[in-house]
Amino acid sequence: MQAADEQAQECWNWNIAYAATEGGATGGLGLFGLAADVPALFTILLRLIQEIATCYSYKLARTAKVNMSADPACRLCASAKVKMEFVIALKELEQILIQISWKKRARTRGQANQ
Repeated sequence: MQAADEQAQECWNWNIAYAATEGGATGGLGLFGLAADVPALFTILLRLIQEIATCYSYKLARTAKVNMSADPACRLCASAKVKMEFVIALKELEQILIQISWKKRARTRGQANQ
């Protein structure tokens, strides 16, 4: 578990550096950079979530596939559904990461008190 924690921390540090560099570069462009900043930041964050999940051996494969190519109206409905599924998945991952960090913090404090 400690190796996974160290690997996740390394992923975190690299992605923070990427985000800071990206933010500085697009921020230098002013309002024109804002159009590139938001998608780039989301890409970095989603990659970070995937990397951290991989560090802890979580499988990120989807079990269900949605066929949205048949009907344009279905695309709009599915888009909202996909967005909601994505938000739910992010919340679940957030809860997992919170539990992991609290367990690590409890172990660290327990070792410090000994």
